Amino acid sequence: MPPRNEGPAHTPPAHEGLADDGHAFDTPSSDHPEQDPRTQGPRTQDQPLHDHPALAGLLGHWRGSTHLAAGPWGPERTVDAEVTYRRVAGGFAVVQSYRHVEADGTHFEGHGMFTVDPDHQDVLWYYVDSAGLAPEAPARCQWHEGVLRMERHGNAGWTRHTLRADGGVLRHVTELRTHAGGAAWEGGLGEGNLGAGVGANGTGTAYTPFMTSVFRKG
Repeated sequence: MPPRNEGPAHTPPAHEGLADDGHAFDTPSSDHPEQDPRTQGPRTQDQPLHDHPALAGLLGHWRGSTHLAAGPWGPERTVDAEVTYRRVAGGFAVVQSYRHVEADGTHFEGHGMFTVDPDHQDVLWYYVDSAGLAPEAPARCQWHEGVLRMERHGNAGWTRHTLRADGGVLRHVTELRTHAGGAAWEGGLGEGNLGAGVGANGTGTAYTPFMTSVFRKG
């Protein structure tokens, strides 16, 4: 009887070997899979690079209010505000969209993007607001004891943002570093309107809050 045609013989790939019965089995490849520094295991499709506790707690739609300190942009006041954090780019980034409405119907908005440096697990943040002045590079954030903090240093001056989500409440405090007695801003609200009073070289006074937002999921 002629031998039955079994088709072309299977040649195992470089990462396979042959068991005693002739069947292929996997063997360790010379190319090590990418490791997740948080789990010490291989990174998988369901472990996005940005899946960091600093960002996971921000996800969702939040409503609340923003308190603005008195300044060239107007008197001290509290306005209705909302912010959304959502995953984009296949889960490898989080987009931030903030908006508040003034009593006269005008509004202010800011948009940011967070991701994670895969080599160091640092959170990176790029942000632009209604003032229209975009930063040259993303800010490298600090994550410590549930607080995400980032400083933006530019030719116009320094600002510091602090975010904390705890117990269903999200707080976002924005601070300025200004020269003593100097005018912090020129024109309207927004980081693009930082004026000559801001310590552009970091030699100004301590940071002072000018926007304090408190949100709840809604």
